[in-house]
Amino acid sequence: MMEVFKKIGHEVNFAVSESKIQAIHRVAEFSIQVRGTPMNITVKFINSSVRSAFLTVFLRNGRRKLTTKLINPIAEACGIYVNEHISPYYKILHKKTKDCC
Repeated sequence: MMEVFKKIGHEVNFAVSESKIQAIHRVAEFSIQVRGTPMNITVKFINSSVRSAFLTVFLRNGRRKLTTKLINPIAEACGIYVNEHISPYYKILHKKTKDCC
């Protein structure tokens, strides 16, 4: 998991080291997974300043569409999105909004 996140960090020019990460794991979707769609990754940084630095760098340098193809060349191209952690209610609302747009 850490290697995947390091590759994302490399793509957006953010130096990811294990000392900046408190926890990293995959999270299953609420609904049934569409076959071939990767599960979400949740990253907990050691403090909010590291999290804010990553989000700032991602928004500045990650505006171009990042896909799973950049991480794994043989994978199907799925978009990579970065969000702050939100409650299940707002996560469902976010998904519905993203699906409409």
